[in-house]
Amino acid sequence: MARIDSLPGARPAAYMVNCVHPSVFREGLSRQLAASPSLRTRVVGLQANTSRLSPEELDGRVELDSEPPDAFAREMARVNAELGTRLLGGCCGTDERHIAALASALTAGVPGDRHS
Repeated sequence: MARIDSLPGARPAAYMVNCVHPSVFREGLSRQLAASPSLRTRVVGLQANTSRLSPEELDGRVELDSEPPDAFAREMARVNAELGTRLLGGCCGTDERHIAALASALTAGVPGDRHS
């Protein structure tokens, strides 16, 4: 981000991260926030995959590695609660079940919501 922000011209208003498991994102961003708290307002989104395997372990796999929708939703809700990341979606391994579980997890307990 520092390199991109230092380029001539308008700097991006915000950043998103793509295709990483929410637990990896949460751990990595949490460490970076200790050194640069402003990242909390600059990194606003995550399109997460559903595999806890490393990119090297995933590369060349014949079958998709995907965790259950409820586990994915819990991890994403934790990212939202702990880091304030507000644009949340799916990447590799997600389908409509994962997104529905995520929506339910994020709206549970919201006053006036049908899930309350």
